[in-house]
Amino acid sequence: MFRPAGLLAAPLLLALGSSAFADVLVLDPSQDNTLYEQTAGATSNAIGEYVFTGTTNNGRIRRALLQFDVDGNIPAGSTINSVSLKLTMSMTIAGNQSVRMHRTSASWGEGISDAPGEEGGGDASSPGDATWIHRMYTGTFWNNQGGDFSATVSATQTVGGNGAYTWSAAQLATDVQDMLDNPGGNFGWLLKHSNEVPNPTAKRYGSRENPVASSRPKLTIDFTPPTTCSVTSFCSSTPNSSGGAAIISQSGSCVVSANSFVLSATTVPNTVGLFFYSQGQLNGGMGAPFGNGLRCIGGAGTPLVRMTPTFPSGNLLTTAVDFNTLPNNGQILPGSTWNFQAWFRDPPAGGASFDTSNAIQVTFL
Repeated sequence: MFRPAGLLAAPLLLALGSSAFADVLVLDPSQDNTLYEQTAGATSNAIGEYVFTGTTNNGRIRRALLQFDVDGNIPAGSTINSVSLKLTMSMTIAGNQSVRMHRTSASWGEGISDAPGEEGGGDASSPGDATWIHRMYTGTFWNNQGGDFSATVSATQTVGGNGAYTWSAAQLATDVQDMLDNPGGNFGWLLKHSNEVPNPTAKRYGSRENPVASSRPKLTIDFTPPTTCSVTSFCSSTPNSSGGAAIISQSGSCVVSANSFVLSATTVPNTVGLFFYSQGQLNGGMGAPFGNGLRCIGGAGTPLVRMTPTFPSGNLLTTAVDFNTLPNNGQILPGSTWNFQAWFRDPPAGGASFDTSNAIQVTFL
Protein backbone atom coordinates (compact mmCIF):
# COMPACT_ATOMS: atom_id res chain seq x y z
CA MET A 1 0.00 0.00 0.00
CA PHE A 2 1.16 3.52 -0.76
CA ARG A 3 2.28 5.42 2.34
CA PRO A 4 3.44 8.99 1.58
CA ALA A 5 6.41 9.52 3.89
CA GLY A 6 6.60 8.83 7.58
CA LEU A 7 4.90 12.21 7.92
CA LEU A 8 1.50 10.41 7.74
CA ALA A 9 1.05 7.48 9.53
CA ALA A 10 -15.22 12.93 -17.51
CA PRO A 11 -11.53 13.31 -18.99
CA LEU A 12 -10.28 16.60 -20.43
CA LEU A 13 -7.60 16.39 -23.16
CA LEU A 14 -5.04 19.21 -22.96
CA ALA A 15 -2.44 19.88 -25.66
CA LEU A 16 0.62 21.25 -23.92
CA GLY A 17 3.45 22.74 -25.94
CA SER A 18 7.11 23.13 -25.11
CA SER A 19 9.63 25.30 -26.89
CA ALA A 20 11.44 23.73 -29.84
CA PHE A 21 15.02 22.66 -29.30
CA ALA A 22 17.57 20.52 -31.07
CA ASP A 23 19.46 17.63 -29.59
CA VAL A 24 22.55 15.73 -30.71
CA LEU A 25 22.99 12.00 -30.26
CA VAL A 26 26.13 9.95 -30.98
CA LEU A 27 25.59 6.22 -31.58
CA ASP A 28 27.90 3.24 -31.82
CA PRO A 29 26.76 0.53 -34.26
CA SER A 30 24.30 -2.06 -33.02
CA GLN A 31 26.11 -4.50 -35.34
CA ASP A 32 28.75 -4.42 -38.05
CA ASN A 33 30.52 -6.90 -40.32
CA THR A 34 32.56 -7.22 -43.52
CA LEU A 35 31.52 -8.96 -46.72
CA TYR A 36 34.57 -10.84 -48.03
CA GLU A 37 34.21 -11.74 -51.71
CA GLN A 38 34.09 -15.51 -51.55
CA THR A 39 31.44 -17.36 -53.57
CA ALA A 40 31.02 -20.16 -51.03
CA GLY A 41 30.18 -17.68 -48.25
CA ALA A 42 32.74 -19.33 -46.01
CA THR A 43 34.36 -16.12 -44.73
CA SER A 44 33.16 -13.41 -42.34
CA ASN A 45 34.41 -11.29 -39.40
CA ALA A 46 31.51 -10.56 -37.04
CA ILE A 47 33.29 -9.57 -33.84
CA GLY A 48 36.70 -8.60 -35.17
CA GLU A 49 38.26 -5.24 -34.38
CA TYR A 50 38.00 -4.01 -37.99
CA VAL A 51 35.77 -3.71 -41.04
CA PHE A 52 37.08 -3.34 -44.61
CA THR A 53 36.30 -1.74 -47.97
CA GLY A 54 38.04 -1.93 -51.36
CA THR A 55 39.87 -4.59 -53.29
CA THR A 56 42.77 -6.70 -52.04
CA ASN A 57 46.05 -7.29 -53.86
CA ASN A 58 44.63 -10.58 -55.16
CA GLY A 59 41.52 -8.87 -56.59
CA ARG A 60 39.02 -9.80 -53.87
CA ILE A 61 36.39 -7.17 -52.95
CA ARG A 62 35.63 -6.09 -49.38
CA ARG A 63 32.44 -4.25 -48.35
CA ALA A 64 31.54 -3.03 -44.85
CA LEU A 65 28.11 -3.29 -43.19
CA LEU A 66 27.02 -0.97 -40.36
CA GLN A 67 23.69 -0.76 -38.55
CA PHE A 68 22.57 1.66 -35.79
CA ASP A 69 19.61 1.55 -33.41
CA VAL A 70 17.85 4.76 -34.46
CA ASP A 71 14.28 4.34 -33.20
CA GLY A 72 15.49 2.91 -29.88
CA ASN A 73 17.35 6.14 -29.08
CA ILE A 74 15.43 8.99 -30.74
CA PRO A 75 11.83 9.91 -29.78
CA ALA A 76 9.21 8.99 -32.35
CA GLY A 77 8.01 12.03 -34.24
CA SER A 78 11.39 13.77 -34.15
CA THR A 79 12.73 15.69 -37.13
CA ILE A 80 16.19 14.67 -38.32
CA ASN A 81 18.23 17.78 -39.16
CA SER A 82 21.61 16.34 -40.13
CA VAL A 83 23.59 13.11 -39.86
CA SER A 84 27.28 12.24 -40.14
CA LEU A 85 29.22 8.99 -39.94
CA LYS A 86 32.80 8.96 -38.68
CA LEU A 87 35.13 6.04 -39.38
CA THR A 88 38.78 5.76 -38.40
CA MET A 89 40.96 4.22 -41.10
CA SER A 90 44.08 2.51 -39.75
CA MET A 91 45.62 0.57 -42.66
CA THR A 92 45.58 0.85 -46.45
CA ILE A 93 47.44 -0.30 -49.56
CA ALA A 94 46.33 2.61 -51.75
CA GLY A 95 45.96 6.37 -51.96
CA ASN A 96 42.73 8.34 -52.34
CA GLN A 97 39.62 6.26 -52.99
CA SER A 98 35.98 7.34 -53.24
CA VAL A 99 33.97 5.38 -50.66
CA ARG A 100 30.18 5.41 -50.86
CA MET A 101 27.40 4.62 -48.40
CA HIS A 102 24.27 2.82 -49.66
CA ARG A 103 21.25 1.82 -47.60
CA THR A 104 21.12 -1.92 -47.10
CA SER A 105 17.73 -3.24 -48.22
CA ALA A 106 17.54 -6.51 -46.27
CA SER A 107 18.36 -7.72 -42.78
CA TRP A 108 21.75 -9.30 -42.10
CA GLY A 109 23.61 -10.76 -39.16
CA GLU A 110 26.63 -10.67 -36.92
CA GLY A 111 27.63 -14.06 -35.54
CA ILE A 112 30.79 -14.86 -33.60
CA SER A 113 33.45 -15.13 -36.32
CA ASP A 114 36.62 -13.27 -35.30
CA ALA A 115 39.43 -12.89 -37.85
CA PRO A 116 42.99 -13.27 -36.56
CA GLY A 117 45.96 -10.97 -37.07
CA GLU A 118 45.37 -7.94 -39.28
CA GLU A 119 41.96 -9.49 -40.11
CA GLY A 120 42.18 -8.89 -43.86
CA GLY A 121 41.61 -12.58 -44.61
CA GLY A 122 38.55 -12.94 -42.39
CA ASP A 123 37.53 -15.99 -40.37
CA ALA A 124 35.38 -19.07 -40.98
CA SER A 125 31.75 -18.00 -41.08
CA SER A 126 29.66 -18.75 -38.01
CA PRO A 127 25.86 -19.20 -37.75
CA GLY A 128 24.08 -15.90 -38.27
CA ASP A 129 27.00 -14.21 -40.04
CA ALA A 130 26.63 -11.97 -43.05
CA THR A 131 28.86 -13.24 -45.88
CA TRP A 132 29.31 -12.43 -49.56
CA ILE A 133 26.34 -14.67 -50.42
CA HIS A 134 24.49 -14.95 -47.08
CA ARG A 135 22.47 -12.42 -45.14
CA MET A 136 22.69 -14.92 -42.29
CA TYR A 137 24.92 -17.96 -42.61
CA THR A 138 24.06 -20.73 -43.45
CA GLY A 139 20.56 -20.71 -44.91
CA THR A 140 19.46 -17.10 -45.58
CA PHE A 141 20.86 -15.60 -48.78
CA TRP A 142 21.19 -12.16 -50.36
CA ASN A 143 19.28 -11.75 -53.58
CA ASN A 144 22.55 -10.47 -55.04
CA GLN A 145 26.03 -11.64 -54.16
CA GLY A 146 27.88 -8.91 -52.32
CA GLY A 147 24.76 -7.67 -50.52
CA ASP A 148 21.40 -6.10 -51.33
CA PHE A 149 21.47 -2.32 -51.23
CA SER A 150 19.91 0.77 -52.77
CA ALA A 151 21.46 2.21 -55.89
CA THR A 152 21.04 5.65 -54.31
CA VAL A 153 24.26 6.97 -52.80
CA SER A 154 23.62 8.16 -49.25
CA ALA A 155 26.99 9.91 -48.84
CA THR A 156 30.47 9.82 -50.39
CA GLN A 157 33.89 10.49 -48.91
CA THR A 158 37.39 10.36 -50.33
CA VAL A 159 39.57 8.23 -48.09
CA GLY A 160 43.33 8.56 -48.33
CA GLY A 161 45.89 7.88 -45.62
CA ASN A 162 45.37 6.81 -42.03
CA GLY A 163 43.03 8.97 -39.97
CA ALA A 164 39.41 9.80 -39.23
CA TYR A 165 36.95 10.43 -42.08
CA THR A 166 33.39 11.75 -42.00
CA TRP A 167 30.50 11.03 -44.38
CA SER A 168 27.64 13.52 -44.40
CA ALA A 169 24.95 14.49 -46.92
CA ALA A 170 21.29 15.44 -47.09
CA GLN A 171 20.45 11.91 -48.27
CA LEU A 172 22.02 10.49 -45.12
CA ALA A 173 19.63 12.58 -43.01
CA THR A 174 16.75 11.41 -45.22
CA ASP A 175 17.81 7.81 -44.59
CA VAL A 176 17.78 8.26 -40.82
CA GLN A 177 14.42 10.05 -40.89
CA ASP A 178 12.95 7.07 -42.70
CA MET A 179 14.64 4.65 -40.29
CA LEU A 180 13.01 6.52 -37.41
CA ASP A 181 9.59 6.72 -39.03
CA ASN A 182 9.71 3.14 -40.39
CA PRO A 183 11.98 1.18 -38.06
CA GLY A 184 11.16 -2.13 -39.73
CA GLY A 185 13.13 -0.92 -42.75
CA ASN A 186 16.30 -0.05 -40.87
CA PHE A 187 18.99 -2.47 -42.08
CA GLY A 188 21.83 0.05 -41.91
CA TRP A 189 24.29 0.85 -44.68
CA LEU A 190 26.77 -0.91 -46.92
CA LEU A 191 30.06 0.90 -47.65
CA LYS A 192 31.88 0.18 -50.90
CA HIS A 193 34.40 1.84 -53.16
CA SER A 194 32.95 3.70 -56.14
CA ASN A 195 35.35 1.76 -58.39
CA GLU A 196 35.99 -1.81 -57.27
CA VAL A 197 37.83 -2.87 -60.45
CA PRO A 198 41.36 -1.62 -59.76
CA ASN A 199 43.46 -3.28 -57.11
CA PRO A 200 44.91 -3.06 -54.59
CA THR A 201 42.71 -0.41 -52.91
CA ALA A 202 41.64 -2.04 -49.61
CA LYS A 203 41.19 0.08 -46.49
CA ARG A 204 40.68 -0.98 -42.88
CA TYR A 205 38.54 0.82 -40.29
CA GLY A 206 37.88 0.34 -36.58
CA SER A 207 34.74 -1.69 -35.84
CA ARG A 208 32.40 -1.41 -32.88
CA GLU A 209 34.52 -4.05 -31.13
CA ASN A 210 37.74 -2.06 -31.53
CA PRO A 211 39.49 -1.77 -28.14
CA VAL A 212 40.14 1.94 -28.75
CA ALA A 213 36.83 3.70 -28.20
CA SER A 214 37.77 6.68 -30.36
CA SER A 215 38.41 4.34 -33.31
CA ARG A 216 34.89 2.88 -33.31
CA PRO A 217 32.30 4.03 -35.86
CA LYS A 218 30.21 6.97 -34.66
CA LEU A 219 26.89 8.08 -36.12
CA THR A 220 26.12 11.65 -35.05
CA ILE A 221 22.46 12.67 -35.39
CA ASP A 222 21.22 16.22 -34.93
CA PHE A 223 17.46 16.10 -34.38
CA THR A 224 14.56 18.15 -33.09
CA PRO A 225 12.28 16.17 -30.75
CA PRO A 226 8.51 16.56 -30.96
CA THR A 227 7.44 19.85 -29.39
CA THR A 228 3.94 18.95 -28.23
CA CYS A 229 2.44 16.26 -26.09
CA SER A 230 -1.05 15.31 -24.95
CA VAL A 231 -1.89 15.29 -21.24
CA THR A 232 -5.21 13.91 -19.95
CA SER A 233 -6.71 15.23 -16.72
CA PHE A 234 -8.91 12.80 -14.76
CA CYS A 235 -10.46 12.16 -11.34
CA SER A 236 -11.33 15.06 -8.97
CA SER A 237 -10.09 16.90 -5.90
CA THR A 238 -11.86 18.42 -2.90
CA PRO A 239 -11.50 21.88 -1.33
CA ASN A 240 -8.72 22.08 1.23
CA SER A 241 -7.76 24.59 3.94
CA SER A 242 -6.02 26.87 1.40
CA GLY A 243 -9.42 27.84 0.06
CA GLY A 244 -9.54 25.83 -3.15
CA ALA A 245 -9.17 22.33 -4.59
CA ALA A 246 -5.65 21.21 -5.59
CA ILE A 247 -5.16 20.89 -9.36
CA ILE A 248 -2.11 19.10 -10.77
CA SER A 249 -0.43 20.27 -13.99
CA GLN A 250 2.67 19.64 -16.11
CA SER A 251 5.17 22.04 -17.68
CA GLY A 252 8.45 21.68 -19.53
CA SER A 253 8.75 18.82 -22.00
CA CYS A 254 7.40 15.27 -21.99
CA VAL A 255 10.30 14.28 -24.27
CA VAL A 256 12.44 12.06 -22.06
CA SER A 257 15.72 13.07 -23.68
CA ALA A 258 15.01 16.73 -22.83
CA ASN A 259 14.83 15.90 -19.09
CA SER A 260 12.86 19.08 -18.34
CA PHE A 261 9.54 17.69 -17.05
CA VAL A 262 8.05 19.61 -14.10
CA LEU A 263 5.01 18.75 -11.95
CA SER A 264 3.00 21.40 -10.10
CA ALA A 265 -0.08 21.42 -7.88
CA THR A 266 -2.08 24.47 -6.79
CA THR A 267 -3.83 25.51 -4.60
CA VAL A 268 -2.35 23.59 -1.63
CA PRO A 269 -1.63 24.46 2.03
CA ASN A 270 1.94 25.55 2.72
CA THR A 271 2.78 22.29 4.47
CA VAL A 272 4.85 19.34 3.28
CA GLY A 273 3.69 17.50 0.16
CA LEU A 274 4.89 15.23 -2.61
CA PHE A 275 4.00 13.76 -5.99
CA PHE A 276 3.45 10.08 -6.64
CA TYR A 277 2.84 8.17 -9.85
CA SER A 278 1.76 4.84 -11.30
CA GLN A 279 0.91 3.20 -14.60
CA GLY A 280 -2.55 2.31 -13.29
CA GLN A 281 -5.75 4.28 -12.69
CA LEU A 282 -7.75 3.29 -9.61
CA ASN A 283 -11.37 2.32 -10.28
CA GLY A 284 -11.08 3.23 -13.94
CA GLY A 285 -9.82 6.71 -13.06
CA MET A 286 -12.71 7.52 -10.72
CA GLY A 287 -10.52 6.99 -7.64
CA ALA A 288 -11.31 5.83 -4.10
CA PRO A 289 -11.54 7.67 -0.74
CA PHE A 290 -8.09 8.52 0.59
CA GLY A 291 -7.63 10.97 3.44
CA ASN A 292 -9.81 13.99 2.80
CA GLY A 293 -9.78 13.36 -0.93
CA LEU A 294 -9.38 10.57 -3.48
CA ARG A 295 -6.53 8.34 -4.55
CA CYS A 296 -6.92 8.29 -8.32
CA ILE A 297 -3.95 6.19 -9.46
CA GLY A 298 -2.59 2.69 -8.93
CA GLY A 299 -4.69 -0.43 -8.67
CA ALA A 300 -4.62 -3.70 -10.63
CA GLY A 301 -1.19 -4.62 -9.27
CA THR A 302 0.53 -1.49 -10.58
CA PRO A 303 3.02 -0.10 -8.04
CA LEU A 304 2.84 3.43 -6.68
CA VAL A 305 6.12 5.33 -6.87
CA ARG A 306 6.74 8.19 -4.45
CA MET A 307 8.86 11.24 -5.22
CA THR A 308 10.87 13.22 -2.69
CA PRO A 309 8.76 15.27 -0.24
CA THR A 310 9.02 19.04 -0.57
CA PHE A 311 7.44 22.21 0.82
CA PRO A 312 5.10 24.42 -1.24
CA SER A 313 5.72 28.11 -1.73
CA GLY A 314 2.79 30.48 -2.12
CA ASN A 315 0.38 27.53 -2.10
CA LEU A 316 2.21 26.01 -5.09
CA LEU A 317 3.79 22.56 -4.79
CA THR A 318 6.33 21.86 -7.53
CA THR A 319 8.93 19.21 -8.39
CA ALA A 320 11.36 18.99 -11.33
CA VAL A 321 11.48 15.32 -12.34
CA ASP A 322 14.98 14.01 -13.11
CA PHE A 323 14.45 11.03 -15.42
CA ASN A 324 18.01 9.87 -14.71
CA THR A 325 17.49 9.27 -10.97
CA LEU A 326 14.08 7.58 -10.84
CA PRO A 327 13.78 4.22 -9.03
CA ASN A 328 13.84 0.98 -11.00
CA ASN A 329 10.10 0.40 -10.62
CA GLY A 330 9.37 3.93 -11.86
CA GLN A 331 11.62 4.30 -14.89
CA ILE A 332 9.99 6.68 -17.37
CA LEU A 333 10.95 5.71 -20.92
CA PRO A 334 9.95 7.05 -24.35
CA GLY A 335 6.58 5.60 -25.32
CA SER A 336 5.53 4.79 -21.75
CA THR A 337 2.37 6.16 -20.11
CA TRP A 338 2.21 7.24 -16.45
CA ASN A 339 -0.37 8.78 -14.12
CA PHE A 340 0.58 11.48 -11.59
CA GLN A 341 -1.08 12.87 -8.47
CA ALA A 342 -0.10 15.19 -5.58
CA TRP A 343 -0.44 14.41 -1.87
CA PHE A 344 -0.08 17.01 0.89
CA ARG A 345 -0.59 17.36 4.65
CA ASP A 346 -3.53 19.52 5.72
CA PRO A 347 -3.99 19.52 9.55
CA PRO A 348 -6.13 22.71 9.59
CA ALA A 349 -8.78 20.92 7.52
CA GLY A 350 -9.22 18.25 10.21
CA GLY A 351 -10.43 14.84 9.27
CA ALA A 352 -7.51 12.70 8.06
CA SER A 353 -5.22 15.77 8.04
CA PHE A 354 -4.07 15.11 4.48
CA ASP A 355 -5.54 15.53 1.02
CA THR A 356 -4.80 15.00 -2.67
CA SER A 357 -5.05 16.72 -6.02
CA ASN A 358 -6.78 15.39 -9.10
CA ALA A 359 -4.59 13.37 -11.53
CA ILE A 360 -3.07 13.59 -15.00
CA GLN A 361 -2.00 10.93 -17.48
CA VAL A 362 1.07 11.59 -19.64
CA THR A 363 2.45 9.56 -22.53
CA PHE A 364 6.15 10.33 -22.87
CA LEU A 365 8.13 10.71 -26.08
